[in-house]
Amino acid sequence: MDTKQLRLGYYDSQISPEQIRTGLLLANFATSALIIRMLLLATPGIPSINWLRVAQGGLLVIVVGAVITFRYILQYKKHLNSFGATEAIFLLIAVVIAIGFFNVGLDNKDGIDNYSYFLVVSLVGIIGNYPMRLLIWVASVTSYVTSNWVISTQHSGSFWAGSIYFATTLLIVTLMIGAIMSTLAGRNRLRITINSMVAHCCKFSSMEQAYAEAVKLIPFAVPSMAVVAFVRKIPDSNRNILGFWTQENIVPQDILQDDELQELLVSSSITTNAKYLIMPAGFTEIGEIFLVVRRKKAMGYSSRYPDEVAYFIGGGLLRINSEVANLSRLTKESLTDSLTGLANRRALELRLDSETSHSHRSNSPLVIVMLDLDNFKTINDTYGHQMGDEILRRLAVLMTARIRRQDMSARYGGEEFLLILPDTDVNGAVNLIEELMREFKAITDSINLSKSLSVTFSSGIALFEPGESVDSFVYRSDQALYKAKRIGKNRYVIAEQQSIVQN
Repeated sequence: MDTKQLRLGYYDSQISPEQIRTGLLLANFATSALIIRMLLLATPGIPSINWLRVAQGGLLVIVVGAVITFRYILQYKKHLNSFGATEAIFLLIAVVIAIGFFNVGLDNKDGIDNYSYFLVVSLVGIIGNYPMRLLIWVASVTSYVTSNWVISTQHSGSFWAGSIYFATTLLIVTLMIGAIMSTLAGRNRLRITINSMVAHCCKFSSMEQAYAEAVKLIPFAVPSMAVVAFVRKIPDSNRNILGFWTQENIVPQDILQDDELQELLVSSSITTNAKYLIMPAGFTEIGEIFLVVRRKKAMGYSSRYPDEVAYFIGGGLLRINSEVANLSRLTKESLTDSLTGLANRRALELRLDSETSHSHRSNSPLVIVMLDLDNFKTINDTYGHQMGDEILRRLAVLMTARIRRQDMSARYGGEEFLLILPDTDVNGAVNLIEELMREFKAITDSINLSKSLSVTFSSGIALFEPGESVDSFVYRSDQALYKAKRIGKNRYVIAEQQSIVQN
């Protein structure tokens, strides 16, 4: 996943409706007094209006509006991206200057249009961050002092007292709006980040892969020194690490062996303090999963509301568990034979491609063995398909128990099976087949079948030759199997070399 997708700006289209509604409500409150004051301009006794200054301010507003309209047209036609931070700040400063022209043009000693500055501050609260709010506050105070300097005939202590009072009031309003809007923006950012994390991690079919990716995305949701995901198996307390992320000189053992963390993990519940966020992600087939965030000191929503952040992330992890477990089950079912529990033909083909490529690159031996039950049709006709299915299952259990971890047993089709034996030569395969033949005879002898009807298997053994295709490899083992059938069954035949077969 491209992690740049999670670097949400303050000026993109992912502003939540909650932010917009709250911001517009604040703007309406801030400008309600302005509307009343503007209506008073129509009453007798109001000083005359300086239409030149009003026109200058109006022209500046028209220019800003034209720029915004033009930008949206280009963005709609996909010629330009959305507004950047610098561009948005310049446009807002232009609006602040326009308000200063209006203020002078209305020729009001008290600054009849001063409330417009609160409108700008409120709108900045919707889309801006703290540096942007501070910059607009400075621009607004400068515009206010400049415009009222032009209006006022006396620049005495009362003028500066009024300016300080206005600057302080505007700063308080800016901080209040910033606190409200930064919380809403932080919560929205967290939701988008968690949804992106879930969508990305749910593509994997194993918990190990999912959490290895999840720990990389958590720092976008909460400032982090390190993030570790581990599974605590029950009943023992061994902890296996699923994923780890850090930009500090920290190793996962430093975190997991911390005495403070050990005490917090006892409750197996979401726990937060100044140092850690601990989120149990639920019980899975591999054990109980925990995600621990070693917090970094920072300001903002995630620092003010760590419990809420932890619950959001915990909910996302539970969704990941559910989706990954379901995908894992579906993947396993799609690659598993339902009767025997062995790999099916599709899984076999994938593994053969991988093993032949590895054998060719590393020049290591690779053997496959094709097995086929003898007299199987007669068994089904005489004792029924239930007995035939039972014999297939018993052979599958026997092969699974006798092969190594790196080997693979698969049901090729019907009563045919195929063994993949990496790093094994023909002698090793022969020893395995002879052992399977002896043990399978003992198993079938325990089944109450007619003495005249024995259940055995024949097999063909093929050694992979460098550069050989998979189809040729399987074909040679299949031909060896048929030869074993023709010459008497209950035996194995070693396949001829590829060059001999081609000749």
